[in-house]
Formats: sequence, structure tokens, C-alpha cells
Amino acid sequence: VGQRLGLPVDELAVPPEAPREDDIVVNVGFDRNKDGTKKNDEPYIFLGDHKIPILDCADYFERERQRQLLVAKDKSLDDVTIVIRADKTVPTGKIQEMMRIAQEVGGGHGFTRFSLKAQKGEEEEP
Repeated sequence: VGQRLGLPVDELAVPPEAPREDDIVVNVGFDRNKDGTKKNDEPYIFLGDHKIPILDCADYFERERQRQLLVAKDKSLDDVTIVIRADKTVPTGKIQEMMRIAQEVGGGHGFTRFSLKAQKGEEEEP
């Protein structure tokens, strides 16, 4: 993800002791120029080299919902955590809207568990 993502910094951030197998990691950030400046103000979900505008993510979450239901027949979506790795400059309201969309896929039978990731350390002085 490189330059597209600058995680928020939190001195209490601690990585999980072991990776959780039911996690879906969602990287959210901005399309940036080589010098790190934003190309535009639209945040995206980055899937490798593919990007989805954050508010057009319903199809992505529906595909993930269907995949989870097929792969983990003995588990429910309540066992799946959407791990959000968002650039610290993405507006909170956009992340909340993305979470709402993920909850509403499948006719309101979407994802219910979310985790926001931060980078361990101290906040930089302005």
C-alpha cells in the first residue's frame, strides 16, 4: 500500500498476538502522486493495484459476504472481522459510511464486527 496509507498513531496500539483467520483487511487511503500529494479528495479501498471509491463498496462487500458464507459453512458472518487500515487523513464520516454499507449488504445481513488499526508510537507534533 506504501504511500497511499499513513496509519494513525496511537501509543496504546498493540498488534494481535496471532493473526485471526476470519479477518478481512480493508486498506483505505488516497490515490497519491509520486511526491505523496493527493491526486484528488476521493478516498479509495485498495485491493492490490485495483481501487474502489469508498462509497461504491457495496459490490465488494457483497462478494466478500458471499465468499465467507461459501468458505466457512460452519461459521457465521458474526465470526468475521473487517479490519480497517485507513489513512489518518481519511474523514471519519467516510469510514463510518463504508462500515454502514458493509453492514447493509445481503439485505441487512452483512458484517457486524469491525476493527480500526493504528500504528504504535507517539503522535507527531504539528
